[in-house]
Amino acid sequence: SKRRSSSSGSSRDSIDMPRDRSRSRSRSPAFPRYDVSDAEAFLVPLGVPKGLPQLKIKFGRKTCKGKATHFNKQRDVFLQRKPDVFWDPSIGTSTLVYFDPDAPNRSSDDGSRAGEFGPWLHWLVSECQGGRPTSGREHIAHVGPSPPHGKHRYIMLLFRQKSGIKFPSGLERKRWDVGAFIKANEGILTPAAV
Repeated sequence: SKRRSSSSGSSRDSIDMPRDRSRSRSRSPAFPRYDVSDAEAFLVPLGVPKGLPQLKIKFGRKTCKGKATHFNKQRDVFLQRKPDVFWDPSIGTSTLVYFDPDAPNRSSDDGSRAGEFGPWLHWLVSECQGGRPTSGREHIAHVGPSPPHGKHRYIMLLFRQKSGIKFPSGLERKRWDVGAFIKANEGILTPAAV
């Protein structure tokens, strides 16, 4: 799932509520489906399939609802705290990756390419158990969004994890190579939720 942050300074809170009522492939009926097509536009060219089950993400009391979720970094200071993230625990051992492909600005109209400094890695936790990242090993500490300007997609991607993970391009936040990470972990990580 993803959320957007706008640093335009606008006081308009635009958290919309439209839901995609199609059935989720998740085994948990408590997880509604939201429009995540903006995240999929970036992920599909990297080999992540469309239509994955969706994560449940909450920042404080605000639930992220895919593409319809908008935050304002000046007003919504709670974004700097770690979000509550939940998924179907039957997925088993998992790795959660949270990044902004649009740093410092969105690069292409179709959303498939990263911005000049993107993807910007915001959080990476592996070896998660029980459908929560709190039990996992934090490789990159959570840093909330604080883009200088523009609208950004913030994507959380969950992988089913079979064994220890590899970091072929290191763990630099700026220009983190999501595609190389996925490729280096073929057979170890399988996309499980977005």
